[in-house]
Amino acid sequence: MAEVKPIITRDDSAYDNYTPRGNVIARRTLDKIRVIADAIKEAGSIPNGHLYAMVMEAYTFEEYEKVITVLKNAGIVYELTTHMLIWKGLK
Repeated sequence: MAEVKPIITRDDSAYDNYTPRGNVIARRTLDKIRVIADAIKEAGSIPNGHLYAMVMEAYTFEEYEKVITVLKNAGIVYELTTHMLIWKGLK
């Protein structure tokens, strides 16, 4: 008999057993974006390096840079030449 592989791993226990693996990854990605967005929103403005130092235990540098890029491309955050992240918000 073939081995049945679970669609949810132990790391995914926060989500129900009926959520497909792709949806779990998408939710985690959105959660990571939301955490960074909320931090910038709460601060109003924050130096990019300071924010990364605050979250570096939970994010690789590449993940962090991707999240910042997504927020900047969405027009929610902009970055000054001094690497200061500023919350612009949604229109």
